[in-house]
Amino acid sequence: MIHTIPTSDNSIKYALCKDDCGEGHHHDHHVHFVCNVCNNTFCLDSVVTPTVDLPEGYQSAELEVVAKGVCKNCAPGIKKALM
Repeated sequence: MIHTIPTSDNSIKYALCKDDCGEGHHHDHHVHFVCNVCNNTFCLDSVVTPTVDLPEGYQSAELEVVAKGVCKNCAPGIKKALM
């Protein structure tokens, strides 16, 4: 089983699902981070997607949270450029 990963250029990337995913029931409860400098996408497995309380009558099929900014690999270069 695979899941899609958001990218900065809206192309499609995939990652292998964890052991608790099954056919028709996908678990991807972590935040994705897209770096504005290197354009890489990172799965932040330790950052859990928040629960969203929907109004009565609505059922969520999936929830994606994407954080965008500067990754830990690019941050030192950004700091040097600003000095």
